Amino acid sequence: MHFRHKEVVKLLRETGVRFSSDELKDAGTELCSLASNADIEGLEMWHLAGGDLNIRGYDGKMPMDVPLFDENDENEEYIEFSACPKGP
Repeated sequence: MHFRHKEVVKLLRETGVRFSSDELKDAGTELCSLASNADIEGLEMWHLAGGDLNIRGYDGKMPMDVPLFDENDENEEYIEFSACPKGP
């Protein structure tokens, strides 16, 4: 998933592979980081792998609540996406 190999992730999901509790421990923080960097592909990979995009990070925020980081802009911008339901 971290290397963005969609076909491998799809194959693993089809064979029943799921995240372990250790892998999900910091998932919310990682998802918020992806959202803050406007990394849509990274968020899509988490969804494709069966990750819950509604999980909260260490600060209690969900990915859709995180402002985008743009070092060239003094104003905060927000990424607009909707959390997809769990599923393959």
